[in-house]
Amino acid sequence: QAERIVVVQPDETLLELLRGPLGDGAGRVFARPEVEVATVEPRHFVDHTDDTFDLVQLVTLQSLSVGAGMAGLAEDHLTTVEGLSAALDRLEDDGVLTVSRAIQTPPRDNVKLLLTLAEALERRGVTEPGRHVVVVRDYLGVCTIVRLTPWSDTDVARIRELVARRQLTPVW
Repeated sequence: QAERIVVVQPDETLLELLRGPLGDGAGRVFARPEVEVATVEPRHFVDHTDDTFDLVQLVTLQSLSVGAGMAGLAEDHLTTVEGLSAALDRLEDDGVLTVSRAIQTPPRDNVKLLLTLAEALERRGVTEPGRHVVVVRDYLGVCTIVRLTPWSDTDVARIRELVARRQLTPVW
């Protein structure tokens, strides 16, 4: 029921596939009138738009199947303190930023992401970043959810109920 959705996808070839031969499988989302596409790098988008959003969802940061050796080949300027700060700047007052990553053993990227987000929040003057973060996982991935305003006890209770209903594991 979103009035406006902006998909930021720098790969024009992927967009052509999703608009064409893979369109039916993708639900023809790019043909919907509320969907806009920005064909730029995500970091460029967050640095140069004045738009704000209820939800900023970072989903292309890592393939869930990338092995540890291949992860070093991928460079992502959005997962720096400055990049995540720019993404937080794009949020409405009660908006949320979500980041999904694969589970690693031992944990590496998700811990680094959490610390980077904490630093981005602290640079905004947040003294207790842990009150602004929710982390849930399933058997394959971890979802980190950040908000500029702290989660209230009521919010946390609702999240715990949803997590239990979806059979997810609360981490933080």
